[in-house]
Amino acid sequence: MEARTVLATGCSFEGKLKCRGGARIDGDFEGEILADEILIIGKDSTIVADLNVPEINASGTVKGNVLAVKRVVLAPTAHIQGDLRTPSLTIQEGARIKGNIDVGPIRAELEGAAPSEGV
Repeated sequence: MEARTVLATGCSFEGKLKCRGGARIDGDFEGEILADEILIIGKDSTIVADLNVPEINASGTVKGNVLAVKRVVLAPTAHIQGDLRTPSLTIQEGARIKGNIDVGPIRAELEGAAPSEGV
C-alpha cells in the first residue's frame, strides 16, 4: 500500500484530516481523521483523535475512539486509549488497549460512513 498522504516524523497537525487513498502518520496529530483506505500509524506518533477509517495498522499511540469497518492491526508498540469497534482485530503481543472493544459485524449504515463523508 502506498500512502498518498503522509505526516512525517517531527511534524504535527491539528484539525480535521480527510484522506482519499491511504495515509501514514509518523508525526503528531490532534483532531479528527476520516479516510477511505488504510491508515498507518507509525511507532513514534501520538494521535489524539476519533478515527473513522476502513483499516488501521497502528504502531503508535491513539487517544480517541476508533471505528474501522474492515480491520485493525495493533503492533507490539501500539497503545490505544478509547473505544475500538471493528469486525476484525489482530493484537500482537505487547500492544495495549484501554477502553471498550467491540469486534463483530458493523451495520451497513456505518460501513458507508467513512468513505462517503466527503473524503
